[in-house]
Amino acid sequence: GGLRLVPVLVTGEAANERAFTYDIYSDERDQYGQRTKVMSAVKPGVIVRLNAGIYNVAGTYGDANATARSDVTVEAGKLTETSLRHAAAKVTFKLVSRAGGDAVADAQWNLVTAQGEAVKESAGALPTHIIAPGRYTVIARHAGQVFRRDFAVQAGDNAEVEVVMR
Repeated sequence: GGLRLVPVLVTGEAANERAFTYDIYSDERDQYGQRTKVMSAVKPGVIVRLNAGIYNVAGTYGDANATARSDVTVEAGKLTETSLRHAAAKVTFKLVSRAGGDAVADAQWNLVTAQGEAVKESAGALPTHIIAPGRYTVIARHAGQVFRRDFAVQAGDNAEVEVVMR
């Protein structure tokens, strides 16, 4: 059979299909209880030929932690089209010397969840990432100093998070 994956944003906005990738796992598990990866980096809209069976699809939107999963049954000789619903927010980080100021160059960024789990590392004046809804702490390093800010995002939020150097 065949499988075609279609991304859908929970906000109803049009999805930029180039920002999505999918990994497909078999229903069988290895000796450690992990599913076996059948294919990786599958793009939306592409028809993937698969044997009949149950598969687990893991989709990633953007370059961080905005993921969605679904079990899909593929039948022999039939095309299965599945939509995965993704919840995400686009966030840009900006290190400033004063509120509303210009971005400081050469900043190193660490994004962690409220529980302290690493999400993404980046560098630059205005890094932008697509992240899952939730509570986060962003940590900026510049010239040997460390600055931080806690923030929260909801699905569909496009936010600029300023970190003031204090």
